[in-house]
Amino acid sequence: MLAFFLLPAITAVVAFFAFSAPVSAAQTIPYKMNFQGKLADASGVPLANGTYNMKFRIYDATTSGTLQWSEQRAVSAGTGVTITTGGLFSVQLGDVSSLPVGIFTNQNLYFEVELPTPATATCSTASCEAYTEGAMTPRNKLGSSAYAFNSDTLDGVDGSQFARNDTTNTFSALQTLTGGATVQATSTSALSVQKAAGSDVLLTADTTNNVIKIGNSTAVSGSDTTVIVLDSATSATVPTGGPGAMYFDSTNNKFMCYTTSWVSCSGGGMTKTVTLAPEYPGGILHASGSNNSGTMTSDMANGLTSGQGYKHNFYQWTTGNATAQSYDVVVNTGIPTEYAGSFGGLKIWTYSSNTTNATGTIQLQDNTGATCYASPVAITPSATTTWQQITVGAISGCTINASGIVTITIHMVAASNAIFEVGEISYTYMN
Repeated sequence: MLAFFLLPAITAVVAFFAFSAPVSAAQTIPYKMNFQGKLADASGVPLANGTYNMKFRIYDATTSGTLQWSEQRAVSAGTGVTITTGGLFSVQLGDVSSLPVGIFTNQNLYFEVELPTPATATCSTASCEAYTEGAMTPRNKLGSSAYAFNSDTLDGVDGSQFARNDTTNTFSALQTLTGGATVQATSTSALSVQKAAGSDVLLTADTTNNVIKIGNSTAVSGSDTTVIVLDSATSATVPTGGPGAMYFDSTNNKFMCYTTSWVSCSGGGMTKTVTLAPEYPGGILHASGSNNSGTMTSDMANGLTSGQGYKHNFYQWTTGNATAQSYDVVVNTGIPTEYAGSFGGLKIWTYSSNTTNATGTIQLQDNTGATCYASPVAITPSATTTWQQITVGAISGCTINASGIVTITIHMVAASNAIFEVGEISYTYMN
């Protein structure tokens, strides 16, 4: 039987060429290869000129293996292989069935050719070919043209060293962007700068919340914690910061700093103290309840020992009545305009000649009348005939605002000639 084959002498020099027209780097090459060969009969006589049916395949092994690509050239489909003088032919592989780019990452690829029976070699009706004689052997291993070696690298740099825009990249050397850089992402960590991989975060750009964080902003304490937030209306929208954290309050047009809470950075965000001395500015005397028989006076005490204060202006309440009598000192005091929060540290100096028969309490109210303590707080000294500064404690249940009014009510009770005295009141706040 007559068989078609590629002459060994010819197949040994079969050439494959990957080529592209001169195009810009943004474009891509045609994924096709040129293939040339010569067909002859079993006696070595070149086949006659004409158009022939033929199959081409690429495998990943010399025999058997996995088919990576195939292409059938059929005369009936107008894709047959044209033989010219001397049995020579030239085709572009990939014209009929596209060559998948991914297969060329495998260095072991083998090419084979198959011809139909001689009777159907040039038949031109649909599916007339009879491929019964099998592919030519052995398969030819694909190689590279000389200059194709450079395609494995770019100026000597391997492809694994290139950055890609569709995957995560790690840069191990210094990168300098002389033309600037733009980060376009919606993320709480669109840009992150760390001391080292997984180490302290030095800078984070949060494009979801319009936040720039400088320092280890995930921590709630630590000297390296700094936060800067733009377009934030209230501290409620600001991530928890540690000492040194800061953000811009666009509602009140000021910077806020964090110590133990968010306070205005004006004046360094320092703690300030306000002291009210009898007779208190804005203070009045008020008869509370029905038992108000007694004497209310004001005076000053001198020459007290260290630890009790050296001088005290005071209100004194006393009565000779054996039944407890009471009187109030009520003070409306203005909160400073620079007040930025953290009303606390309320203290008051008091004195009692008899801690059973002469006692006192204190209560605060805000602008709305809401009380700042669940019940009046006792301010009676722990020892008799001794001035003592009583710490009232932090407020709750009311709201203190800059330029607002706080009403302080001191309730003084006495009986049987015992005396109760109140002196200076002080409180702290952050500016």
